[in-house]
Amino acid sequence: MVPAPLRRALYFWALPNFPDRRYLVSEIIPLISQRGVVRVLFVGCGRGNEGYWRLFAQHNVEVWTIDNDPAVARWGAPGHHITGDASALHEMQDLPKFDCIIFNGVLGYGIDGVEAAQHTFIGFAQILAPKSLLIIGWNTDATVDPRTLPALREMFEDLQDPSVPARRRFEGSTHVYDFLVRSTTVPIEREAGRHSGSDRP
Repeated sequence: MVPAPLRRALYFWALPNFPDRRYLVSEIIPLISQRGVVRVLFVGCGRGNEGYWRLFAQHNVEVWTIDNDPAVARWGAPGHHITGDASALHEMQDLPKFDCIIFNGVLGYGIDGVEAAQHTFIGFAQILAPKSLLIIGWNTDATVDPRTLPALREMFEDLQDPSVPARRRFEGSTHVYDFLVRSTTVPIEREAGRHSGSDRP
C-alpha cells in the first residue's frame, strides 16, 4: 500500500492535469477576463488551489479567497484572504461586492449538507452584483445537484452565452461545472440578508 503522505503528494502533483483543472486555467480564467470582471472571490484555498490567484492577477483581476481553515491561509490571496465559513457569508459585515465567485470543489468537501449549501448561495447573492457570474464546480458522487436547491433556483439563472455551456461535464470524471449569473430579481428580503427556514427544500 502507498503511504498516505505519498498518496497526497501524488494527488497534488497530478491535480493540474485533471481535465477540470485544465479547463479552469484554459477556459474559465480567460472567460472571466473577457467579461470585464474586476474582483473575484475564490472559495477554498487549500494546497490544491495554490497559485490560482496569481493567474487571475495576470489578467488584472483582483482576487479574494476564503477558507474556514486558518492553516491554509498561506495559500490565500495576500491581503485579500478571509478566514471564515463560506456558508456564513450572509452574516459577515463590510464585505465588498464581487463580479464573480468561483465555488469549486467545496460542496461535499467542507460545505456539507443541504442547509449549509442553501445559506452559502444566499450569501453569494448578497455579495454579487446583478448579472455577475457564479461558477460552481462540484462532483456528482459527493453532493446533490446544486441546481435542485431552492436558494440557487430563486436567486440565480443560467449564463446565456453561446460560447459557454451552462453545464460542462468531463468524460470519465464526476466533476461538473455550472455557469450561472445572479438574478436581477432577488427578493428584497434576500438582499437585506433576512431569511428563514422556509428556503429549505
